[in-house]
Amino acid sequence: MAQVYGPAGLARPGDAVAAQEVVAAEREDVGSYLQLSGYAFAAGQTRKGDLAGDKAISLATADQREQIKAQVEGLKSQAAQAAVQQAEAIIDAGVQS
Repeated sequence: MAQVYGPAGLARPGDAVAAQEVVAAEREDVGSYLQLSGYAFAAGQTRKGDLAGDKAISLATADQREQIKAQVEGLKSQAAQAAVQQAEAIIDAGVQS
């Protein structure tokens, strides 16, 4: 459901976050909270992304925790890089006008 609003769909990250919150609350599993974390970071909702990431880590088995923690950090880093690239593209477009 949330994928419809994600980058491969309508590209409405705030709506993707809202939809994924419902899914994660219903499923209560690592994958759902990990996906919520990614959507939240992409939407610029860093606090919500951190909280969802922490929840994913807490739901993981002991042997999965380090891997899930690394995935959350990777999602956060990717979102930050995407935001910088988007800002640079906006600046470049303004300079060329």
